[in-house]
Amino acid sequence: MKQDNTNSSAPFRVSLAVVLMLCASAGLAADSEGERLVYILGCVNCHHQTPKEIMKAPPLLIVKAYSLEQLTTLLRTGMTSSGRDMYDLSSIMGVIAVEQFSYLTEDEIRLIHEYLTEDWTHEQALVEEAKIPRLFRKKLERADPK
Repeated sequence: MKQDNTNSSAPFRVSLAVVLMLCASAGLAADSEGERLVYILGCVNCHHQTPKEIMKAPPLLIVKAYSLEQLTTLLRTGMTSSGRDMYDLSSIMGVIAVEQFSYLTEDEIRLIHEYLTEDWTHEQALVEEAKIPRLFRKKLERADPK
C-alpha cells in the first residue's frame, strides 16, 4: 500500500542531515548540493556502480529527458515519465521512491534535477562504472567460470 508521506518526513530529514554532517566533517565535499544528494541517496550506486546483472537501472543520463515535474512524480510515487508504475512492478526504484525518496523536499528534488540535467555527464558515468570490478570483485570472481 502506498503511503501518504506529506507530513511525516522528519525521520528521513534527520537521517539525511546526519549523513550530510558526517560527509562535511570527513572532508568529502561535493561541488553542489545536488551532487551531494545524488551520491548520498544512492542514485549513482544503483545506476552506475552496480553490475547490470544485479541492478538493471538505466543510466542517470535518462533524467535529462525528465522535466522537474516528471522527476518529482518518479521520486514520490515510482511512476516513470512513460507511465510505468515501478512501485506496482515491485521494482527497487518504485519501493525506494515511495518508502524513502517521497520524503525529499521540493527544493531537494529541484537540486537533484538541476545537477543531473545540467552537470551529470556520460564521462562521469563511465568513471563510476569503472569502480564495479573493485566494488564487486568477490561476487564477480565467484561468477567467473574459469
